[in-house]
Amino acid sequence: MTDEVKSVEKTEKEEGIKIYEIGYLLLSNIGEDRVGEEVTKIKSAVEDNKGQIFADEFPKMRPLAYTIYKSTIGKKVAFKEAYFGWLKFNAEADAISKIDKVLKNNENILRFILINSVKDVPVQIHRPIFNVIESPRVKKEKEKEEKPQVSVVVSDEEVDKAIEDLVIN
Repeated sequence: MTDEVKSVEKTEKEEGIKIYEIGYLLLSNIGEDRVGEEVTKIKSAVEDNKGQIFADEFPKMRPLAYTIYKSTIGKKVAFKEAYFGWLKFNAEADAISKIDKVLKNNENILRFILINSVKDVPVQIHRPIFNVIESPRVKKEKEKEEKPQVSVVVSDEEVDKAIEDLVIN
């Protein structure tokens, strides 16, 4: 780890600042023109509580894995799709309850999750390389397929005679 990364982590620990992530679903019936407005409300909830956003993804319409019901204006509405977006930020731990309260009171949020997170660290996944061992039965089948076909040489006269035998007069 570099000295710069260590100093950033040390400063965050000393100040009580942690990294959090919010994943949220916006109602599908708000319309594309109002999605940006709702995202601004979510971001301002974080920034008003001294949070600093460092990564986010603008919401996109997604089908839901299951139907989610939400009571709006006295009736239950079923949602099969919603706008999904997320953002990562750092903030003090005592600000999280305030952010959570603002998100709960937003009627255009279908669901959200606010969790402790970590800064993204590029991880390379090394998959083990397996040698494929073929069973003796598979080897025999492949050998049969690989054997060259024996060709039979037939003269023109034999072909003509075979055709005459097949043709019904």
